[in-house]
Amino acid sequence: MTNAGYETQEWEFKIAGSVDIQLAWDQLAKQRALNAVSDIDRSLLRTMISELGTNIVKYAGRGVIRVALSHGALGSEFDVWAEDNGPGIEDLEKAMQDNVSSSGTLGLGLPGVKRMSDDFWIRSDKRGTLVFARKHLSRSDQRLNTVENSGQRGVSTNPTVDIKCMHDSHIKLCSGLRSYYGNPFNGDAVFCERDNERFLFALIDGSGHGKSAADAAQTARRTLYENAPSAIPQILTELNKALIGTVGAAVGIFELNLKTRSGNFSGVGNIRASRISGASWQGVSRDGVLGHRLPTPRVHSFEFKVGDRFLMCSDGFPDYDSRKYAKNNNHQDLRNILQGLFEHCGKLYDDNGLLLVEVAA
Repeated sequence: MTNAGYETQEWEFKIAGSVDIQLAWDQLAKQRALNAVSDIDRSLLRTMISELGTNIVKYAGRGVIRVALSHGALGSEFDVWAEDNGPGIEDLEKAMQDNVSSSGTLGLGLPGVKRMSDDFWIRSDKRGTLVFARKHLSRSDQRLNTVENSGQRGVSTNPTVDIKCMHDSHIKLCSGLRSYYGNPFNGDAVFCERDNERFLFALIDGSGHGKSAADAAQTARRTLYENAPSAIPQILTELNKALIGTVGAAVGIFELNLKTRSGNFSGVGNIRASRISGASWQGVSRDGVLGHRLPTPRVHSFEFKVGDRFLMCSDGFPDYDSRKYAKNNNHQDLRNILQGLFEHCGKLYDDNGLLLVEVAA
């Protein structure tokens, strides 16, 4: 299907329970049309479908989700429709406020989807509810482009390291994740987003290991998407609220402003940041666990130059050894440094998360 220079593919899923929501995403994730979509945007689409599907199950029992993915010369668009024949939303204005729910839950679904969307509307009456959400994926000069979106295999014989390398005209980025030995779930996660001249990066470490840690990490990622335009202390405050009731997480947030050539770092828990080329600099997180104890955020500010490189890592990497290795091998490209860090410094019996950033222009 084509429309105004766009090639569009469409899918429809019947929703009657949480299993249907998961199956819908599993089917979408296998589509070749999503191969060119960045890991960040895939996660965003998954979150939108999950929230809208959960809303259908919670309030109407059953319904339908339709998804359209359009590709064109100017970028791509996600369109998602969620429709049900339930009793409708009695007070629509109130339902679109944060932390409001008639079912006793946090009530973040519809407001969260609206914040994540570029276009959003909702119609609800006694005939049922129809929600539409659209997310536009900008051209490459406005977003980080995934240049290698498949996991690098064989960095360690067991388990596998998932490496993502991305770049645009200003920033180069390489991230790596590896699960606790023998565990299919990874409690570490990476976040990155651009808003004009501002880049925001985050490294997340869900407390402990296994599924509960992975669930906390994904809650943190979703909250970062929803609050990325805010100042770092406010983001940490929202993360702390969202993680209540989970095992909690450590999060480090790293910000670069290309216009002012200045950056900020603040974190809670075991995430560290440092400059591995250029003038010496380290960002230190405060003790605490988001979702359980939030200390007063402390922001470390700095200036940077073209060519500066920065490292963020979780406690799956010894701090001193990791910084020393990265600095000693700074003549290599980011991918090779990251591979070496996993080989020589990463702990097999811990979740591992790494983020390397270079200012390219």
